[in-house]
Amino acid sequence: METVRVLSVPQLLERAAVENPSKEAIYDLRRRITYGDLHKEVRQLASALVSLGIKQGDRVGVCLPNWLETVQLFFAISQIGAIVVPFNPKYRQHEVEHIIKNSGMKAVFVCEEIEKHIGLSFIRTSVDQIITVRFVKSGFLSLEQLMAYATDQSLPMVTIDPQHDLFCLLYTSGTTGAPKGVMITHRGIVQSGVAIADSLRCNQDDVFLICTPIFHVFGMACNLMSAVYSQAKMVLQERYSPREALRLIEKEKVTIHHAVPAMLHMELNVLNSESFDLSSLRAGMTGADVCPLETVKAIREKMGMTLCISFGTTETGSVTITPFEAEEDRIFETVGKALEGNEVKIVT
Repeated sequence: METVRVLSVPQLLERAAVENPSKEAIYDLRRRITYGDLHKEVRQLASALVSLGIKQGDRVGVCLPNWLETVQLFFAISQIGAIVVPFNPKYRQHEVEHIIKNSGMKAVFVCEEIEKHIGLSFIRTSVDQIITVRFVKSGFLSLEQLMAYATDQSLPMVTIDPQHDLFCLLYTSGTTGAPKGVMITHRGIVQSGVAIADSLRCNQDDVFLICTPIFHVFGMACNLMSAVYSQAKMVLQERYSPREALRLIEKEKVTIHHAVPAMLHMELNVLNSESFDLSSLRAGMTGADVCPLETVKAIREKMGMTLCISFGTTETGSVTITPFEAEEDRIFETVGKALEGNEVKIVT
């Protein structure tokens, strides 16, 4: 669907809300929300961001785990043409300092975890606005307070060029020097999500378990954007636990399970001694590391899903994937073919 591939990130959510407003969009183990309500709350949050003085082109940090609020912020920030700067709450002080200063973020949304091991006073020296999420600290604005102060003012008219305008700055360590902020366009992140979903034949009946962090390109593109494009349900796992992942697959009838090889290996270890109903699973992909042959075979046998192997980078999202219908030897021995919209050149 070429027309979808050129949508901006907020337009991708709007498409789902218009076409499937009553469809359950997210369950983050605390709350369930439909696509219609998600879109409405995203626009309210976008209005609150405007009241903070955030405008098109501003950088806004999001230092949160896989929560509903994280997803809402990703879409709300992009709704007004600002740029998301996601980063890991477990980062150390020097890592956070570099990202804050290098990105030039104007505001940042934080969880209690980063307050405990770094402290908000440190962050305050470099960022104009710090907003706490799911915790309250004296002297700092909370997300709940921000939403209470927000008015019903109309959102500013913002024109986003998906081909060139940035959706996010995603920091990656690379091989030398300090982490680099990878500039990811709206077109880039949407294209990656659409390509993965189409490759795995995803649709609105699917249920994604999102256990990889959505502050990482794997969770953001291959999970979040793929699910929104498919208008599927997302189950967000805040902290990965193999046993809890298997329990959620059983309870929520998960059909799509993307995970890195180490996660899959841990789940297989649990399945050696415990039993779960995984009959709903139908497909998933893995990448970011080499997946041993025995793991691929065991996943197919014990979990009953088609596991595709992918190769990608932070800069591009997924580049290749083994075809859904590929023979086993192709799954075991390759990382597949270039996804639609990608060109690959092998240089020796």
